[in-house]
Amino acid sequence: MIPPPNPASGPAASVAALERLRQFAISSNVTSGGGLRKAFGGGSVFSIPETKRQRPSFGGAAAYPFDLTLEDGGATYTGKFRPGTVNGLIPSNYLSLTGIAKTGTVYIGIVCTFSNAAIQTATFAAGIVWLDGMPTTMGVPPTDVNILTHVIVDGTVFRVLGPGNPWLTPAAVFETDKAGPISPGEKPTDVWYTYNLTSVV
Repeated sequence: MIPPPNPASGPAASVAALERLRQFAISSNVTSGGGLRKAFGGGSVFSIPETKRQRPSFGGAAAYPFDLTLEDGGATYTGKFRPGTVNGLIPSNYLSLTGIAKTGTVYIGIVCTFSNAAIQTATFAAGIVWLDGMPTTMGVPPTDVNILTHVIVDGTVFRVLGPGNPWLTPAAVFETDKAGPISPGEKPTDVWYTYNLTSVV
């Protein structure tokens, strides 16, 4: 940093001295709060505001609903999940999912049942059914839905769920022509439904 110029003393600082002070302020990246002011007894004093420093963050990694911790259960792991909800319902076994293999690839997810798009049950499970994708059904939203939450590879956990609580919203996705004769006034197509999965923070 270049040293500040010595402003002219006395009640009337020269134009040249003021210009030198202004250039010093610019070169020193002085922002709002600093400037030239009158000193007691005459003369001019240039003040520089205190620089605000950003406080360092010492917090750990962010915690999300359904974060998974593996505990050694002997031949297998036992999974414990941070509390969270699916459509407002807490999975019944979030504190203990037993029988997670220690080697290979294991898929972890939530098995959900619905009735008229209202969630009835939610349970964590380990298996390969998560690769089937979101189902579609005709006329009403699906009653059985599996949500993939984690993939474990040789004991290393990878979260595939978003950072919030999962929320399933029914949605019409396509229509098919009805088979057979159509009654007067009857809709000529069948509507098929699925769920849109979002992560609610």
